[in-house]
Amino acid sequence: MSVLALSALLLWSASFSTGGTGQNYYQLAKREVKLAIASSRVADGSFSFVRDRHRFYHSPRPWMTFEQKYRGRFEFSEHGAVMFVADSLIGREQKAFASYQMFDPESFGQINYGDTVVQHLGTDDREDYLYQSPMYSPSLILHDFLHSAPSTFIRLRQGGLDSITYAAPGDRQVTIVIDPRISNVLAIDIVYPDDLRGDVRRSTQYLDYQGVGRSRYPTHVVEHTLGILTNEVRSWRQNIRADSSLLLDKIPEEYELGEVVPPTAETATTWKYNEHVGFVELKQAETRVMVVNFSDHLLIAEAPLSSENGELILKMAHELYPGKPVQYFAFGHHHPTYLGGMRAMVHEGAIVLALPMDSAYIRQLVTFRHQIHPDILEKDPRPLKMQMLDSVNNLGDSSFTMQIYHIPSKHTDDYLIYYFPQEKFIFEDDVAGLDPAKPLRAATEYEKGLNEGIEKYGLDVLTVVQAWPVKKPAGMIFPYSLLESSVKMMK
Repeated sequence: MSVLALSALLLWSASFSTGGTGQNYYQLAKREVKLAIASSRVADGSFSFVRDRHRFYHSPRPWMTFEQKYRGRFEFSEHGAVMFVADSLIGREQKAFASYQMFDPESFGQINYGDTVVQHLGTDDREDYLYQSPMYSPSLILHDFLHSAPSTFIRLRQGGLDSITYAAPGDRQVTIVIDPRISNVLAIDIVYPDDLRGDVRRSTQYLDYQGVGRSRYPTHVVEHTLGILTNEVRSWRQNIRADSSLLLDKIPEEYELGEVVPPTAETATTWKYNEHVGFVELKQAETRVMVVNFSDHLLIAEAPLSSENGELILKMAHELYPGKPVQYFAFGHHHPTYLGGMRAMVHEGAIVLALPMDSAYIRQLVTFRHQIHPDILEKDPRPLKMQMLDSVNNLGDSSFTMQIYHIPSKHTDDYLIYYFPQEKFIFEDDVAGLDPAKPLRAATEYEKGLNEGIEKYGLDVLTVVQAWPVKKPAGMIFPYSLLESSVKMMK
């Protein structure tokens, strides 16, 4: 079955299928899963594999992926409930970095790539690994379902296939698609919450099943996240077992997983640069947000990581400058630290200022569903208002003006800086890291690009104010002369 056909089944089975959630249906689903485990005979399975990973990263443009290649072995014991993986990341110049993972029903141990000691992990790390394991095999997810409560699942039938959906830790929803005629798992679909991208769907498809006696196993696994290829694994059966002692010998006798520590609630402080410019500093995000006070409205620049932070920023902005609506929201570039809270700004009615290259991405972020963890825009939808920026943009009124410039940067293609001609300072996101209290060093390529942008537009700058990382009061604020001098030190 094609990827599109499987996706259609996963998305629409609840509308067109018959099934249920009662005890009888649970027993039927449980029997189906046990048959799938038995047919794969993973308890005797040892496999070599190659893996192509397409990893999302802080890319120059949205949705770009970075390719990494891995080679190794994975094997199962305890009828597929325990998995051991030993592999190597093939880095630049073909240098390999080994890693080892051991997952069982109670614990999880890992030596990360290039390390020699076991990491200190928590129960949340174990959960994350479990729900990423389908890229190797459906086995651990099948066992996970067998240990789930009957009230957390629904079994559906359509087109000769069974889909079994159940609630998993971390507010995840897992769907297993099985062909009951041959007990092959065809796909595993996991939906999980993400602050920026909403309800993220990771779909794993199992292809090219091979048989040895009565045992059948997939030799080709393809994973898509949000419709984008993120992993592809090809494996083949081996008689040679991987050496689990490479990890087990390094696990201390007292080793146990740590408990999940709830995240600390975000806190913020405010201060005014002058009567026209103020800042909101978020402690946990280590980010400085700028609030610009015009005669009859406000502009907010940057909103890190989440809609919840966006709501906090709006509250603090209105405390800084009471009685004025937020008319504009701007972000220095498309990374989450600068537009993760944009959905709260849209709900506020602010016009999103964006370069044309980011317009499609902005529309995606605004229209993504956030049903698992509903944010303010999911609860109360409002239309997106967006205004396109040029390379040079003037904003203001008769008493106060500012400019937004699009500069060349090796960091991102959409990098913007904010310039205030009366105060002679620029506000920018994260490409300069100069500290007046430390000895001056040569500039980085990012800092060189910032200086070139300032020179390109002939800006008269005295001070640079940076958004991230702000780890102390008045941090990341420095004289522009430091940047000029550091650029001159470059070879």
